Amino acid sequence: MLRNLSKTGIILVTIYLVTSIGLVAYAQILNDPKSKFLFLQLPIVLQHAFLLKLDLNNVLRGASWPSTYLALMPPMGVILYLIGRLLEFIFSKLINRGK
Repeated sequence: MLRNLSKTGIILVTIYLVTSIGLVAYAQILNDPKSKFLFLQLPIVLQHAFLLKLDLNNVLRGASWPSTYLALMPPMGVILYLIGRLLEFIFSKLINRGK
């Protein structure tokens, strides 16, 4: 089973998680409220923009930061994993085409 996992997908998800955790940790040591808000927002800004585009911004209205992260980060992890898997599939087809 582990053999079928996408290494590229796992790498993409890991980079996203490590970066997100780093940004949130850095935000916790900041004294400036505007900077703190900015660094807390960075890991989920794309997902939030997607919700705005779909006119679903009321879904998370009034939600705390932890609940917002729990709602938006897992789908992003799945999307990144699937992108990695798709990239591996495309590259394997390109490599096998040349043989």
